[in-house]
Amino acid sequence: YGKCLRLFLSVIWLSFVSTQDCKVNGPVQDLNVDHTGQRSFQVSWRAPEGAIGCFLEYSICVHVTGMEEEFCETQNSYRTSWSSTQGVLPCTNYTVIVAAIDSNRNRSDNASVTLQTNSICDEGYANVSSSTTQFNITELESCTPYSVFVTSVGPEETTSIPAGSRFYTEMLDGPGPVANLSLTAVDSVSATVAWNVPEENPSCASLYNLCISENGTDGETCIKQDGSKLQWENISPLQPCTEYRIEVTPIDFNGELTEGSSIMLLTVNVLPNTTEYNVTNLLACTNYDITVKSLGSSIQESRNKTVTSYTDVQDFPRPVRNLFAGAIYDSIFGGATLGAEWVAPEDLTCIQHFRVCNTKLESGEETCVQVDSSVTQLSIGIPLDFCSNYNLVITSLDGNDKSYGEAAVQVATSPGLVTNFTMIDSGYKYLAVSWDISMPTDYCVEEYKISWCLSSSQECPSRPYYTLPANTTVLNITGLNTCTTYNVFVTAIGNGGLGSLESNIFAKSGGGDNLGAVSNLSVSSISTNMAQVTWERPAYLEACVDKYVVCLKNDVTQKVMCDSQTGSYTQWYSGPTLSACINYTVQVQAQDYSNKMGGNATLTFFTGKNNQ
Repeated sequence: YGKCLRLFLSVIWLSFVSTQDCKVNGPVQDLNVDHTGQRSFQVSWRAPEGAIGCFLEYSICVHVTGMEEEFCETQNSYRTSWSSTQGVLPCTNYTVIVAAIDSNRNRSDNASVTLQTNSICDEGYANVSSSTTQFNITELESCTPYSVFVTSVGPEETTSIPAGSRFYTEMLDGPGPVANLSLTAVDSVSATVAWNVPEENPSCASLYNLCISENGTDGETCIKQDGSKLQWENISPLQPCTEYRIEVTPIDFNGELTEGSSIMLLTVNVLPNTTEYNVTNLLACTNYDITVKSLGSSIQESRNKTVTSYTDVQDFPRPVRNLFAGAIYDSIFGGATLGAEWVAPEDLTCIQHFRVCNTKLESGEETCVQVDSSVTQLSIGIPLDFCSNYNLVITSLDGNDKSYGEAAVQVATSPGLVTNFTMIDSGYKYLAVSWDISMPTDYCVEEYKISWCLSSSQECPSRPYYTLPANTTVLNITGLNTCTTYNVFVTAIGNGGLGSLESNIFAKSGGGDNLGAVSNLSVSSISTNMAQVTWERPAYLEACVDKYVVCLKNDVTQKVMCDSQTGSYTQWYSGPTLSACINYTVQVQAQDYSNKMGGNATLTFFTGKNNQ
């Protein structure tokens, strides 16, 4: 009775409040922007300070910032928030003005807030003739705002202040129905539903119209919600053990309702003699908390008893498809790792992870990693053993690690890289190479493949291969050009024809013992203390010349000085080291890449007299 009495007295007291004393003393308080979308926004505020029971309504006016034209509407004083419903453009600044109106039609001071709707603004431009006064803009997106600016360009590229206008493109078709409307929570007095954006023209949906009605009745309750929010939370109060119909309909930017989607829900309540209940309309492969409590005759509640249950899937998803795996070899460090790629199942509703396990068949040693269901390729960084066989298995798992099928493939590894690959000898039109194979993998080598080509040749990729027995690690390569650099390759071949990565060296064939002498040795310049001599390369085995050795002898003191220089230079300069009026003998010899010397060429010259 106390509650009823206080309510009664309150009503009586309010009925005697004089409208003459009711006056708004100031603007609304704390006007804020709650959220913005591309084509919608919401603002909220608090009532003016010190005013009680005086408000008849609120006035809300909206205009594009900087423009005079505005849209206004009023709403009841018990509502202190407002959402835009139509005509809102993305990427646009709006000013919202809110004022309170009392029962005497007095208006409070304005409170205002400025906001910008969301979007990403793309730019483009075109130059047109000065005689053109209209222009067709094409290839625009529907349901999208655009700003157009026109600027006059004068002499020397001077420009006027741009004149601008805003517009939005029309819809070819409105947004389609929402996708995947589902019930995410329900109890005896409330429920929550969620959905995804429409699959057709989702950018044309600015708001959602949310309606609920008791099944079999005509009464319906609807609200509007911003297009960026994809769930209707805590729909209440509902009646226990009652079936409801919920409909979600997109609203386009013109404020028009499009096609709706609906779902039925039944609030939960069971009779005292019932000990089981079927919960329906749940999502597959999802954890749900189910709470049971007993109610007394006066709606007294017992403590909650909650159990977590996981829903199953109606159609068993397929395992991954087109699984491919292979060893990835490191040409620098010589190791190997496993790489794999696959195609995910078409239905990933229940699959949240893939477990990838690689097992060495010879030892049973297993390595496993778990990746997200969005991953379709993977490199397992743990090193593989050479000359081994592995079994790779990929298992599809849900959130509780329940398996939904697996796919498998076997991978074999090759021998390791050959080691110590080097040239051990060279001679006239031949060279000799040798190599080793690492001990852990020598048992599985069945043969070697070796090949070579000129280091400057463009035909190296198509060079022929020669096969050698597994016990052969030395090879004399004959029939080569003299003193020529070759690129030599060797590969170890194991079980099943699997080859290691190629190892290669650059090696140069020799020129024999017949390197000729230089020709046309002469003095090109001479003075009292310096001289310069020149010559031509040997006529025979010219390509074998690696360097030249030049020796200079003082014929008076018999002192000999020798110097060497690269084979690409055919002249030598003594520097200011000679004495005047002395006979000198110079000797030049060519030397090949194996340090064998060619014939001698000598010349004697006399330095000039010192005029001092």
